[in-house]
Amino acid sequence: MKTLIFTFFFSSLFVLLSLTLYANKKNNSELIVEADNSIVFYEKEKYYLASGNAIASKDGITLKANSIKAFFDKKKKINKIIANGNASILKDGIIAKAGKVRYNFKNQFIILTKKTQSFKSEEIFIKTKEVLSFDNSKKIAIGKGKVQVTLKNGIKIYTDELIANFNNSNNSLTKDKSKRNVIIVTKNERTSSNFAFFDKKTNLIKLKENVIITRNNSKITGELGVTNLKTGITKISGNKKNRRVKGKFLPSTK
Repeated sequence: MKTLIFTFFFSSLFVLLSLTLYANKKNNSELIVEADNSIVFYEKEKYYLASGNAIASKDGITLKANSIKAFFDKKKKINKIIANGNASILKDGIIAKAGKVRYNFKNQFIILTKKTQSFKSEEIFIKTKEVLSFDNSKKIAIGKGKVQVTLKNGIKIYTDELIANFNNSNNSLTKDKSKRNVIIVTKNERTSSNFAFFDKKTNLIKLKENVIITRNNSKITGELGVTNLKTGITKISGNKKNRRVKGKFLPSTK
């Protein structure tokens, strides 16, 4: 195995190494990598490994981590990057963080794993414990494993799985779908259900299956629910199999 190792020492304290790869001559796109310790070129395995506060940038993307692997094809075109340890990736106003980040330049797909993963845009913050991915070409984020979502208006959503869609022009949230163990917390109430659907156009959250809404000491249960985020009004109803809606209202203890 042929391996080239480039290492420079400065004042015996740290190393600063900058590498520019002309990875896509057609689009004049460059990959620029910097690292405190070293950059190792593995010719046979076809990747570069940057270690020590590594930073990589290409096509408007900035990736930071303890170490970064940049994989290239036969034409020396960078097609994939894997970042390990305190990894973060910034693109188009969106910042994502995780223990490990994988990014595919061809399909613009990000996968976040290890420890706690997070995804932040201007209108939404997503945090997960298992895995979080973002398809930049389709503008879809998927989170699994104790997902926590905070919307711009302060509403919090907890669920086992989330699918969020974003606008192509400014990455604003357009709609999302939550399923399994869904809990929605607003300023005045707490809602739980098996499924929840949010649409920014209507500003409605639609709830489905085992819907429970708690406000102060009052509780309403049903199979279907709709919360209007503009008015703060929630409506609970039954479905075809179970049309009964149950409410329990107690005086406030305040």
